[in-house]
Amino acid sequence: MKNSEAISSEKIMKQRSKVVHNADQNTRERWDFIGKLDVRTNMLGFFSILVIIFFFNDPLFNLGLLGFLLLISPFSKIDYGKTLKLVKSFIPIFILMIVFAGFTFSSTGFTRAINSTELFRFGSGGILVCSRGGLMIGMTFTIRILAMILATAILSSSITIDDFLLFLDSIHIPYELSLVIIIGLRFIPTMEKKKDLVFQAQLSRGASLSSKGLLGKVKSFMPIMVPLFISSIVMSNNLSYAMLNRGYGLAGSWTHMRDLRYSGRDHALNFILFLFLGGIIYMRFFLHVGVL
Repeated sequence: MKNSEAISSEKIMKQRSKVVHNADQNTRERWDFIGKLDVRTNMLGFFSILVIIFFFNDPLFNLGLLGFLLLISPFSKIDYGKTLKLVKSFIPIFILMIVFAGFTFSSTGFTRAINSTELFRFGSGGILVCSRGGLMIGMTFTIRILAMILATAILSSSITIDDFLLFLDSIHIPYELSLVIIIGLRFIPTMEKKKDLVFQAQLSRGASLSSKGLLGKVKSFMPIMVPLFISSIVMSNNLSYAMLNRGYGLAGSWTHMRDLRYSGRDHALNFILFLFLGGIIYMRFFLHVGVL
């Protein structure tokens, strides 16, 4: 009796979690304004962000750009959990980058005099000098990487593989090359799952995967990499048979299930984007703002 009650309560909990999940998915679909844009608009915005990031070396300007990306991120289907997990793995690199830049950038190469200020010295005779400008450059590098991670997460959550294939075709990339790129992107999650399976299988067989030292680590990963390579070769062979069976390469032209079409919203956003880019170029190269 108790077991049946426990099973029924578990079913109810599962149904509730499914309803909550579906409601969450519906909300995300409704707010996915970026995903409803034409893929060319999304790609133009993405590459504009990547270009603008490198216009300024003052961290405050790049921080503003990062804030803008955070503001628009709720209008996409971005997975904040995965993005945060990725950012956490970069934290040691960020710290090293800031410290390394602080001690390696010369204190005499900055436009504004305040950035040439020496904060402290280390070593015999003060050979290692940490400058304010060096630390600011290190922070700029860090914010640039964060902005690139966030922009990539927003883009990848907003477009599909088919959209990206249509975009490559719209810029006249040869379809053989486009197909190679798409297949490579498509099989990244599959290879990741296979890697986890091989890892767990080798652990269950008693393989030692925690050797110390660089050579030891390389040796410990050989039992994972060899089956993974063999599996990828078999998978690519099966894929080639499937493509040949479907007549790949027989037709000289390439057709699509749907065509790309700009909407009024895309035209308006592209116009705003070009105005924004023009303003950024004017600020950077004519007013000389955003430089250290």
